[in-house]
Amino acid sequence: MAIACKTEDILVAMSFDFKGTTKIVGILSKTHKTERLSFTEIYQRIERFNTEHETSLKLVSNEVIDYLLNSDLYIGINFSSFLVDLVIAYEAPDKPFDSKVIYDYDGYQRMVFSVPKKYQGKKNIALAVAGLTNTDFKMVTKGIRIHDPEYEGKEIAGLHHSRYIDKEIIVKVPEKRIIAIPEFRYSNILDYQLPHAKTKIPHGPRVKQSSKARCIMSLPGPYVGHVTRYYSIENDDVNQGDSMDANASSLDNYVRVVVEMSEKDAKKLNLL
Repeated sequence: MAIACKTEDILVAMSFDFKGTTKIVGILSKTHKTERLSFTEIYQRIERFNTEHETSLKLVSNEVIDYLLNSDLYIGINFSSFLVDLVIAYEAPDKPFDSKVIYDYDGYQRMVFSVPKKYQGKKNIALAVAGLTNTDFKMVTKGIRIHDPEYEGKEIAGLHHSRYIDKEIIVKVPEKRIIAIPEFRYSNILDYQLPHAKTKIPHGPRVKQSSKARCIMSLPGPYVGHVTRYYSIENDDVNQGDSMDANASSLDNYVRVVVEMSEKDAKKLNLL
């Protein structure tokens, strides 16, 4: 079912039981195709929709979508690649947290996660936060000149020992909203672990592939950004619910905005 509106469309929606409550998820989009969206635009879109319709839609939680993708329910929605309501920050293996985690995305923009003192000095853990809104981050667009050690001591025509960051997005939330995920480690293969209870992020020792195990693709160095999930109707014979990404895929790929809503909002939007 779809609802047309001035700014966005709810293309499709489905409801299901989750721990005794009804959950409704749908795709918020201007088109029927995936789109390349910036970190800030995702939240701006949801905020505009909620303002226009007096609703309280939010990015789907990793816990809810993990349940759906690993259930026996028929999923008639082609979610494709999509982001969940979980931003994660981690450092390189065995590197302790400093006051910030800085992820240099493409040489010209970077993500910065402010690390509370409680977690500074700790290593091999990930910090996750859900429920982000526009008030939880700020974007600095003024050019930031940084030293680039890659070219230090080299005389290369046209290259300098510093460069400019055009955009910096700083994520800063209260310590009480941050969830620490212990025994988080780098993996670029289908390396199965058991999911963290609150976030469903795989962590801990390796385990055999099973219905309870999950795998996550990460980077060998620092990262700040969303967690990405996948589901395609065309591949419904393959288990797509056991894997997720916490790497540059959320910034590089074309994604859909999958939202979670209450029954009240779904009825208001004529989706139920």
